[in-house]
Amino acid sequence: MEVKKLWESPRDRLDPWARKTFYQISGLHREAPGQVRMENQAKKSWDDIKDHVYPRAILSHYTEVGLQEGRLTLDGEWIFSQVLEQVDPSIIKGAVAYGLTIGDLPEDPDLFLKLMGDFWGTAYIDSARKAMWEDLQTWDAFQGLSFSEELGPGFFGMGTNSLMKFDRLLDLSQIDVMLLDKGAMMPAKSVVGLFLLTQGEPLEFPNRCLFCKGNEKGCAFCGENQE
Repeated sequence: MEVKKLWESPRDRLDPWARKTFYQISGLHREAPGQVRMENQAKKSWDDIKDHVYPRAILSHYTEVGLQEGRLTLDGEWIFSQVLEQVDPSIIKGAVAYGLTIGDLPEDPDLFLKLMGDFWGTAYIDSARKAMWEDLQTWDAFQGLSFSEELGPGFFGMGTNSLMKFDRLLDLSQIDVMLLDKGAMMPAKSVVGLFLLTQGEPLEFPNRCLFCKGNEKGCAFCGENQE
């Protein structure tokens, strides 16, 4: 059984998280020559994009899933992630797939302000993911269940070609997101991912597997797993 739901959040809810993240990735949390000038440019960049940030997501909850040899089957569509070879299928009680965007942000012709705008966009999409995850914990359908670490294209051995499968499952056009060639999305600050649902302790994956590129022979033959 599949249940789709739209999620959205006001931008100002994300502002405190986004500001903290922005200062970290931009380096403005460290004292440096020209600090005042850089902070003024960061403020100008934020003023330019703030009214364009519109966090929203399309989520799909699957109560019936299949898992075999790293292939997770959702509504007839399978998604492969190398790390799933290490998961016992019997503990999986469902899955949640999502597509998330903060909308199409304007780009400043000035290169430095464009860079600042990109940092702000990254900060807001990360903050939107955090807010979405917080809200998911409160939904009635997920009471008594735990969310795994997040899986998504480019992480834990999941190929970027799985983007098309997420699109077929979710219909990303419902949040005005479209796929481009070579595994990109438009708006650029958009992401997809999924969580596995279990009872009891949340499912975690080994840190060494985070940037796994996949091994056609499987996890048992991965050098990272050799003692």
